[in-house]
Amino acid sequence: MKRTRSYNSFLSPRRFDPPLYGHPLTLPPSPSLTSILRHSSEQVTPDSSSDSESPIAKASADAKRTPLAASKVPTFEYYGFVLYLGSSLAFGIYFLWSFLPKSMLHSLGITYYPERWWAVALPSWFTVLIAWIYFALLGYNRTITPRFSNITCITDDFANISQNPDDWHRGTDAILDVPLGEVNHLLYETE
Repeated sequence: MKRTRSYNSFLSPRRFDPPLYGHPLTLPPSPSLTSILRHSSEQVTPDSSSDSESPIAKASADAKRTPLAASKVPTFEYYGFVLYLGSSLAFGIYFLWSFLPKSMLHSLGITYYPERWWAVALPSWFTVLIAWIYFALLGYNRTITPRFSNITCITDDFANISQNPDDWHRGTDAILDVPLGEVNHLLYETE
């Protein structure tokens, strides 16, 4: 018995190639950046009457052009870019001020600058401030949390207390609060 197919032909590298692999892909000419940013509905692809053009390029040139919308970049992207440039410039100035010797700063014409002590003090204070914020927020949350004996730990103005005792023993579709006395009765009372 002669084998007609082998697994080698099934697992050949050409089996998993994309559909148009090995064929020339003809695309219409891409528009330039100035034509994309243009507001008018002028034709982007120039008319060409040469026969050497592909049919796709001719069809795209003959197609009705829709007006291109103005590209709008949100303002927060500009703000972020300016913030990036400003912070990079500030760090570069800080780095040069903290590491260049005084003689080189004077030769550059920079004679008025803070003491070098601030180059170490400000980052240290900033690091301590960040660590202090964690403890300050922890303490603030402890002060605004009511005690366990406070009635707001049991119920509040937005509670939806179920008045039907049949709902207390079975599940419901609605979100309901069971009275605390009934919860204690169900959980802790032994009969």
